[in-house]
Amino acid sequence: MEEDLPTADPGRWARLEEILDRVLDAAEGERTAVLEQLCGEDPSLRREVERLLAGSVTQNDIFEQPVADGLGELVKGVAGEAETDAAGRRVGKYRLLERLGRGGMGVVYLAERAEGDFEQRVAIKFVPQELDAPELRRRFLAERRILAGLQHPNIARLLDGGMTDDGTPYIVMEHVDGVPIDRYCDDNGLGLDDRLELLLAVCSAVQAAHQNLVIHRDLKPANILVTGDGVVKLLDFGIAKLVGDGEGQTRTLLQPLTPEYAAPEQVAGGTITTATDVYALGVVAYRLLTGRPPYDLADLTPTQVAEKVTQGAIEAPSIAALHDEAPVPPRRLRGDLDNIVLKALAREPERRYGSVRELADDLERFERGLPVLARRSSRFYRARKFVRRHTLGVATTALVVLALVAGLAGTAWQAQKARRQALKANRVAEFLSEILSTSDPLNRDTRSRTLEEVLHTAAERLETELRDEPEVRATLLTQIGISHFGLLGETDAAWEMYSEAEAEWERLRGRDSAEVGDIVLRKAAVALHRGDYGQSVDLATEALAIHHRVTGPESQKVAEALLSLGQAQHSQGGTAEDERIYRRALAILEALPDRPVAEIAQATARLAATVEASGDVEQAIELKGRALAVFEEIGGEDDADAITLRNNLAVSFQSLGRYEEAEREYRRAIELEERRFGPEYQGLSARLSNLGRLLMEQARFDEATELVERAAAIARQMPESNFERIATEINLSTARLENGDFEAAEQGYRSALERLLGMLDPAHPAVARTRGLTADAARLRGKAREAEELYRRVADTQASRIDETWLGLGRVLADRGANEEAEAFFRRALARRSAELASDHWRVIEVEAELAALAVRSGGDAGALREAIEGLSSVLPADNWRLRRAERLLASGC
Repeated sequence: MEEDLPTADPGRWARLEEILDRVLDAAEGERTAVLEQLCGEDPSLRREVERLLAGSVTQNDIFEQPVADGLGELVKGVAGEAETDAAGRRVGKYRLLERLGRGGMGVVYLAERAEGDFEQRVAIKFVPQELDAPELRRRFLAERRILAGLQHPNIARLLDGGMTDDGTPYIVMEHVDGVPIDRYCDDNGLGLDDRLELLLAVCSAVQAAHQNLVIHRDLKPANILVTGDGVVKLLDFGIAKLVGDGEGQTRTLLQPLTPEYAAPEQVAGGTITTATDVYALGVVAYRLLTGRPPYDLADLTPTQVAEKVTQGAIEAPSIAALHDEAPVPPRRLRGDLDNIVLKALAREPERRYGSVRELADDLERFERGLPVLARRSSRFYRARKFVRRHTLGVATTALVVLALVAGLAGTAWQAQKARRQALKANRVAEFLSEILSTSDPLNRDTRSRTLEEVLHTAAERLETELRDEPEVRATLLTQIGISHFGLLGETDAAWEMYSEAEAEWERLRGRDSAEVGDIVLRKAAVALHRGDYGQSVDLATEALAIHHRVTGPESQKVAEALLSLGQAQHSQGGTAEDERIYRRALAILEALPDRPVAEIAQATARLAATVEASGDVEQAIELKGRALAVFEEIGGEDDADAITLRNNLAVSFQSLGRYEEAEREYRRAIELEERRFGPEYQGLSARLSNLGRLLMEQARFDEATELVERAAAIARQMPESNFERIATEINLSTARLENGDFEAAEQGYRSALERLLGMLDPAHPAVARTRGLTADAARLRGKAREAEELYRRVADTQASRIDETWLGLGRVLADRGANEEAEAFFRRALARRSAELASDHWRVIEVEAELAALAVRSGGDAGALREAIEGLSSVLPADNWRLRRAERLLASGC
């Protein structure tokens, strides 16, 4: 009888896997020595490894195929004819009774305990004979380790493990006497509520696996059984993946899949994440609710299957359920359940639920009749979107009503509880009625009044009226400030209104009050918009302290103050604690009973910016995509937050050199914002400027100049100290530099640098980068000594685009013959650019041209320099200074 591995001992199995890997990696003649070294004084461990090695010489070619290419072989292998039946054979303490079927990587038998004082039926799983390969055995051992660590009432338990005499590993699992979940639902005629309860049990099991860093990867009804008493059991982790296990981007058929339940990234051979399981749960939900799969894959070739899963459209469940056999009436699915299932089935992983827990939360919300995350825009949201489109049109007066009454909604609710609040609400309404009567759109004499004039009238009247009603006055001052800031972008007027409201509330409630905390937080936003980041940090910190004391450390107000503080600090250059601040705010928001969806998305977007600043751009893109999906669900594609986030997503794509994606997102953001706010809206400045910068990276200088000139014209509406205005003017100076107007470029850079130094720490990355750009312009104007001094002040900082400074300093040094030092800076610039850009990008080639010129100076061949010039001339305009410099170096023999 064979020796069993220690029962459910993950440490032993992990050690066995490690040794097996190292022995198989060794040359054949060295394996015995490696085995002796690794197994030491443990003969049983050595025997176990030798059994795994015995007879496992080659691997089937199918294991070397990418998933999409080998899909047909995979389906054939899984559905192929069974090997010789082993029923009646004894394995360890168990006797095999009958073959139950196959799992993802094994053949499963029903067995009974053959020794001991009690009866027990179990399921035993073996590696199938036709797939007997060393790598497969290792993954089979991994399944034992995975199952040993998963303890959950809805996951089949691991009971034992061992190895047969011929070295075949096996695991002994709890035998689940049940049927697939879809069959159970249909056989028992379950309605919607019961089907959702079973689905929630599945979610609980999958979430438990994810919390143990395990992705199942093959969720389907055949692996989700329901017992006679209605208990769900999740089976078959044979193809499960440990999060962070280091698998490459190209999957092999050692990761089998079931096409009908496979996520697009699985079929395409992409990265597997927990979102893959979310997708599969969406397919299971679709089948349970409609009786059909999202796609009909019958009679399709493997290529057609892959195309269908990765590109096909999915009908809403309520549409798919219009057939006679549908288990749930379509009317029960229409709306929230449609949206929940389709969100789980989103083609892009980042647009799905962020976790299985989020999917379960939405299902539970649906059951309780609460709003769900995956909802479409309600009538209120559609109305809000309509109103926002007309903020600068003839409906200006209506917007005043909306803005001023916005703060009244909570007051009206409180009026039911306190007569004082009712009187306050009535008084506010009376004041608004009087103000709006002076701007009646049906009155020819008043309908031409602008929003600014209406707000000015309201503020003037408050100077003399309502002195004996301070709460009403403070409320109205706040709302007038909100209108100035949010609708007109007027920071000075907003600041004045907020300050008066703050003084009123402080007299009424004291400094430690929620009302004062709210006003201070609003003033922090104004200071941030002005570019006064230090003041914004101070105000956000004060608001945080007030709300922490007054509303409690876990309140939504504290989370909002944390977000404001993080944004202000990030704008100052960022601190090591920014990410911690955002994650703390996010945790508070997600723990609130009503889970404020928009605020959670906002916090996610802020976190993305911090993560990106730390260098993890891919994670930032995932976070931004998740937040963008929420904003668009809530307010539509032209929601202000959605537009901003689309622009920020483009910035991330640009930083990775994904120019087509970046340009698409920039242009869409500009189109949406222009359509909604008009062509002179201040927010357009940053969008246009960013797109211009992207086009400059592609040497499309004429297009870029037109865009940044328009952006700069819009930005002149802003205060000179506004950071967006300064950034836009920097981009305009760069466009002028690239077009040969070095003097105008230098003037623009110096003006921006002077203002930034008045706002930021001299070591701030934005200051450093602008100083480096100023050096570029000075060098091109022949001021080599001054340029070198400026470059050297920047060279060792962490400024963005520091490669520009290294390249510029190298050029100055090369021009005065300091070739060795110049080469060092050129190589630093080349390393940075090569890591971020394609090898044929003109920004890479221009550095290679400088290095080639140095080689010519040292007596080398000019071929590399000619090749670089040819590459630059295919991209850059003929009169661009970069190309002219390279040609001049060649002509002079360097």
